[in-house]
Amino acid sequence: NFIPPFQGRYGTTVPTVANPTRTGYTFAGWSAPIPVILTESQTITASWTAQNNVQYTLVYWLENADPTPGTSTYEYSYRNAVVRTGTSGTVYTIKTADRPAIQYFTFSHYDMGQAIAGDGSTVINIYYTRNSYTATFILNRNNATLTIGGVTYTHPQQYSFTAKYEADISDLWPTSEHMYSPGSARFRHWDSPTGNWASKQTAFTKDLLNQTFKGIWSSTVIPHHLHYMFES
Repeated sequence: NFIPPFQGRYGTTVPTVANPTRTGYTFAGWSAPIPVILTESQTITASWTAQNNVQYTLVYWLENADPTPGTSTYEYSYRNAVVRTGTSGTVYTIKTADRPAIQYFTFSHYDMGQAIAGDGSTVINIYYTRNSYTATFILNRNNATLTIGGVTYTHPQQYSFTAKYEADISDLWPTSEHMYSPGSARFRHWDSPTGNWASKQTAFTKDLLNQTFKGIWSSTVIPHHLHYMFES
């Protein structure tokens, strides 16, 4: 709180000054005794003890799976917030407990140089980047080809792509329309330890990460047409 200065003639009685207050601190006295009678000009400074139970907030942000449309910039989305306590005026340095492991994400950075405000208003943002993974495709048939993204792969060549967890992989995932093999055999599905995949996969979900997919072919395949509708 503000204490106005006192001005008076030599020998004037100095009025009583109430102890000041400061949020997040405890008053610890004056730098010099306040005189009863004014005999000289003085500047007397309050001393403070920082409180060690002042609240501040950590806000966690996760990198988005896809860049902002029309750009190559990845923004972040809110995950959660937690309240911590610390000593007023101290600069926050991130602790191991404040950067927990989050599956599919890696700690990136935080707001450095933030001092804990005594009024509990300090907010410190903590950011995690989204991990990237690879999917590999084996054609598994002599003379079979896979054409995607303007590139043709011929067995035993392998096709692979790398993308962030939960990213849109609609243009990266190969389906029967990308596959060709001489003779009567048609592409049936991709086989992997996590399942069989006959239709287009639109998101890089956890069961696709770092998997190797082997092409399965059959002469008794009946084509089906699937139409994908996305909410706008």
